[in-house]
Amino acid sequence: MNEYQQKANDAGKEAGDILIKALNSMTYDDEAIKGFVDSLTHTHRTLQQASMRAIMALIMAWAEMDEKGCCDLRNEATVKFCSKIKALALEDNTYLPFI
Repeated sequence: MNEYQQKANDAGKEAGDILIKALNSMTYDDEAIKGFVDSLTHTHRTLQQASMRAIMALIMAWAEMDEKGCCDLRNEATVKFCSKIKALALEDNTYLPFI
């Protein structure tokens, strides 16, 4: 990994940590989740597409966890559901360009 890739990876990990901390505080609060969704769906459309590209990468990673049997009751529903989404995305040849 070159220096640019390492910095990008580190920035991604930092963003992930921030998101995890935010999600941890709003897990059981439907209004907080609604605010999160409203924020993402009302941001710039290029950022909406970029968000979905990141979410799809996460979905594909969870689907791989299902394929490897890396789940338990705490995340089983997530990885099983992501496997279904992955199959649909591959069937439809889903592509999310950066525009």
